[in-house]
Amino acid sequence: MPHDLSDFLVTLIIGSFQVIALFVVPGLIIYLLTNNVWAGAITFLISYCTFFMFSIFRIAVTETGIIITRLFGKPKKLNWSQIHGYAEASPKDVVLNGWLWPLFPAQEMTIGLTCKGFVKLQHENGFFYYPPDNKVLFIETIEKYGIKKL
Repeated sequence: MPHDLSDFLVTLIIGSFQVIALFVVPGLIIYLLTNNVWAGAITFLISYCTFFMFSIFRIAVTETGIIITRLFGKPKKLNWSQIHGYAEASPKDVVLNGWLWPLFPAQEMTIGLTCKGFVKLQHENGFFYYPPDNKVLFIETIEKYGIKKL
């Protein structure tokens, strides 16, 4: 949930842009091509469901690494040796590099309605953002397994 008014406004503005770009535009294009409202609505729903399926719902820290769980699909496991480091991500970093570029697949795929309180984890294939419930405890835990601040 948003941390304060500025967080709410940023999330509202960027979230509205994302909804339009990722869901409304494809639905509108299909509607214009087919002249069928139902085809456009179904395209909107398929686009939304596809995005939702790739959203991160949980991260589990284990003795051997981090397990990323999405709504559908096989959980992704990152061993500690695959994680190069972490950084406390600024709201600007989350918005620009997590939400806006690339737009899909985004580097920040949680449904938290906030751009504050994120940790950016750098791994061998790139990076991702995660907003832990308790950032201090999350950082202490991953540091215990040898993950260093970038």
